[in-house]
Amino acid sequence: MGPLRRSEVRKDSLQIPVVVQLKDSCFLALHEGAIDHFAPFTMDASGEAQSLRFNTDYSPQGRAFQTSWRTFILGQRAGDLVESNLLVNLNPPNQINDSGWIKPGKSLWDWRVWGYTTEDGYTYGPNTESHKRFIDFAAEHNIQYLLIDADWYGAEFSTESDPATAREGIMIEEAMAYARQRGVGLILYLNDVGAKQFGLERVLQQFADWGAVGVKYGFMEGSPEEKVQHTRRVVALCAKYQLMVNFHDHPVPPSGDRRSWPNLITREYGHAQTDSKRSYYPETAVNQVLLNMIAGPIDMTNGWFDLNGAHTREKVFEEIPGTVAAEVAKLIAVYSGWMVLPDAPEAYLVKADLLEAIQQMPAQFDSLGVLDGKLDEHVSVVRRAGEEWFVGSLTNREVRQLAIRLDFLPPGKTYVATLYEDAEDTHYQNNKEAYRIRQNVVVTADSVLSVQLAPGGGHAIHIFPHGK
Repeated sequence: MGPLRRSEVRKDSLQIPVVVQLKDSCFLALHEGAIDHFAPFTMDASGEAQSLRFNTDYSPQGRAFQTSWRTFILGQRAGDLVESNLLVNLNPPNQINDSGWIKPGKSLWDWRVWGYTTEDGYTYGPNTESHKRFIDFAAEHNIQYLLIDADWYGAEFSTESDPATAREGIMIEEAMAYARQRGVGLILYLNDVGAKQFGLERVLQQFADWGAVGVKYGFMEGSPEEKVQHTRRVVALCAKYQLMVNFHDHPVPPSGDRRSWPNLITREYGHAQTDSKRSYYPETAVNQVLLNMIAGPIDMTNGWFDLNGAHTREKVFEEIPGTVAAEVAKLIAVYSGWMVLPDAPEAYLVKADLLEAIQQMPAQFDSLGVLDGKLDEHVSVVRRAGEEWFVGSLTNREVRQLAIRLDFLPPGKTYVATLYEDAEDTHYQNNKEAYRIRQNVVVTADSVLSVQLAPGGGHAIHIFPHGK
């Protein structure tokens, strides 16, 4: 929601984080660290114009108890709130003795590709043949994982669908063996119905025995307090069986808890693109970076290339507003331990030169900084991986000219930049797939790049040492 004047807000339950701009150079984020047992708080803005109150729901039953940390994050810029490590530092240290198996990365995703037909006539669907095509593409294009989503073990919400088995047409053990051979990890979907009906630990142990590397856990039911407690059970059991986890479908808010449980890779804390049978507009992507990411890593399933035709598929319900340059930029701007790519392999190959931008991205970045940003309008993020830097910029529905200062680079060194840009006539509604690439742009820490973003567009920059 927002940005809105405080006097315009009359809601008694605002979800966290809540960001308040007090003046031009003073921003405040309200959130909580280490949500471990009780329900997350919400904010009450129904009272007098200058007040905000905490809504809390505790049931200590006469005993001493410990709440999460109430946090007030202050910054001179909206981006300062995103860069803060306060939430992480308020959580207990790592609870996993040997965490070497926890490896963030990029992942293909089968769910939104169902119904995509290639030029040679192949149509993707929920079957092992399709999964092998994904695995081959991942192995050849520096993508570490494949996420096999709902319905792989039966009708998604049926109490008869056992997650320790696979539906007809899916040979999960064969897919696991093929993925291992090609050096690709498989992530398996599990929802609350299947976990509770057939035994959470039994299912997770079976996933591990098959060789899965992670779980996407969806549609958790229960009261807010019950969801917090069940989230802890899922994460701890996943750690026991060396499984990473991604929560979707209205999960408990991130609260820095990845410090204690680094296998908690990401969450859909916000509206992922084309989820909930709808799509979102460009200003939402801007605000996800400046608002939702304050809470921690989020899975927004960005990276669409077939923007013109995706909505004709079985699991894409509305046309997607945006540009392909913005889709690449989102992969840099949005922090997520798993970069879940939603499109078909062949859709990426149609724009092979743009795909190179994704291939060059590392499995995990080393740092994040917000160069500039204004709520509801635009944002620019820089991320480093070793001696390489990636810059992603997004705008709302307005065309925008930005000056990207490269003073984050080490002084006295020369670098080369590749720029992935909207074309002159790109538009988020009627010319989404037009883009251009500028290569071999020599830059230093003193350089300032002038870049133009189309309405609803974006811009991505890959910077690497000269001579690489």
